[in-house]
Amino acid sequence: MAPWCIWGDFNTVLRREERKGGLFNRSSVRNFHNFILQAQVIDIPLQGIQFTWSNNRVNGCWARLDRFLVSPIILSWYPNMVQVGFPRSIYDHSAVTLGVRKAYWGPRPFRFFNSWSESKELMANVRSTWIGTKLTGSLSHGLHYVHVSSLQFTDDTILFIQPKAKYIKNDRRIMRCFELASGLKINFLKSCVVQVGKIRGAMTNWGELFGCPNVSLPIMYLGLPLGGRPGLKSFWMDLIQRVELRLAPWKKKFLNKGGRLVLIKAVLSSIPTYYMSVFKLPVWVAQKLERIQRNFFLGDGLERKKIHAVKWANLCKNKENGGLGIGSILSMNKGLLARWVWRFGVEESSLWKRVICAKYNIPLKSMKWDWFCGAKGSCFIKTIAGLCRQDTVHGKLLEEGLVVVLGRGDKPRLWSDMLVEGQSLKVVFPRIHALACDKVGYVREFGYWEGTTWVWEVKLRRPVFSWEVQQWDRFRCCLHMFTVQNNVSDTIMWKFDSSHMFTVKSFWRRLSEDQSDPSRHFKNIWRGFCPPKIEIFVWQLIKGGFWSEMCYTIVGLMLVRISSVPSVS
Repeated sequence: MAPWCIWGDFNTVLRREERKGGLFNRSSVRNFHNFILQAQVIDIPLQGIQFTWSNNRVNGCWARLDRFLVSPIILSWYPNMVQVGFPRSIYDHSAVTLGVRKAYWGPRPFRFFNSWSESKELMANVRSTWIGTKLTGSLSHGLHYVHVSSLQFTDDTILFIQPKAKYIKNDRRIMRCFELASGLKINFLKSCVVQVGKIRGAMTNWGELFGCPNVSLPIMYLGLPLGGRPGLKSFWMDLIQRVELRLAPWKKKFLNKGGRLVLIKAVLSSIPTYYMSVFKLPVWVAQKLERIQRNFFLGDGLERKKIHAVKWANLCKNKENGGLGIGSILSMNKGLLARWVWRFGVEESSLWKRVICAKYNIPLKSMKWDWFCGAKGSCFIKTIAGLCRQDTVHGKLLEEGLVVVLGRGDKPRLWSDMLVEGQSLKVVFPRIHALACDKVGYVREFGYWEGTTWVWEVKLRRPVFSWEVQQWDRFRCCLHMFTVQNNVSDTIMWKFDSSHMFTVKSFWRRLSEDQSDPSRHFKNIWRGFCPPKIEIFVWQLIKGGFWSEMCYTIVGLMLVRISSVPSVS
């Protein structure tokens, strides 16, 4: 492939965030996206500015129309190549240059001398200033009060500010002092002011106080659309386009089956994982992503239709069960969402749990989610609530796999959290649960200590009848199976993993146990005795991926050497 480069005004954008204001033409974006794939070129990042064109109107529109597209061989020569944009003057387009990025260490930082710490007046002033300065913003609901002033992840920060001019000016002064003291510089060109909810008065000039634009929800934060609507098709187009760019059809011409498998697993574990851990993927999105992976792995690189000799469902199985370990996207999505259920019972002091408990009036020490809040909750809450319904396969698996390890008994609830044979006590003993005076109490409330011995005491509304005595005796025997420990904290574990920690891999493996391949030859292939492409070739022979009688004869010969069996059924 010869090195070449295309640049100029393409009169269209590649992604939704590259346009602000005006109409978003999906047809032209799709055509431009297909052109990049067919031309086998790469759109390298743009630095300095976000948009390269504006119509110079008060309520106008901005877009990134100008760009450089280079071939992969040029990037292999200059891996640090970037596009740099410059501010506009009187022309409606901005100048964009192509060059190699150089290391820039920023301005020299502020120096602090140790002798300053010996001054008592200095430390007293710093302490009083630090205590007296705070950013305003809070979330208060129900049983708890959660104060949230900022959220920060690496170099991205969200500040919650009350819509008053004096607070905004004070926060701008704090940022300026931070720049002077640390030697760092805040990039206000990449920052923005976002209005949340309805605010009295206009906020058109608030961005000017910070030197950044005013935008409205949804916005992209940490790679996710903040305030977006997952029910819209446009919400998922950016994710699909990014996967298509990584798994472009022209790339498979330079990779064997082993390299394609590694690239598919790398893309699957990096790009859509963040989305799937927060949002429930629609079925059509999962089918689209699997179609891209399937065509990339089983295609021939000539952009023509081809009959696939092996079903994609067989490829998604575990390697021990006759697959390639790619994994189903929908099952992985369910596993990533189910991880929040386990984290809810483990992370008692985390900010996200305190916010959810404050909003939905859930006790902070609860180890399992009160799913009744799902009907009135946000999109995320409704997704988790639907995942944990007892009439679904995933809900039954979570109910069986999440086991409470009893300690002091002040966190788990007796009737709903304590399990017997994979089911809660209220399900195993429905009649005793109906007679109980306390149906939502914690374990510690159903007994007392006599010295160093725990004595169970479950109060009923009336004495049990003769036909209820047997269930009552069984219930009392089951209570003695639980050991209350006064000096040990309650915790929750995942019993389907040896580490007792919840893993997505163990979750979807447990779901696919009933789909196992009866053949035992597959576990002997993936032992690392030969290159990956040879292992995949042998796997295809065993699975019947070739349709000639000669290949079926080779299957028997190769199985004699690898698995020491005479033939394959």
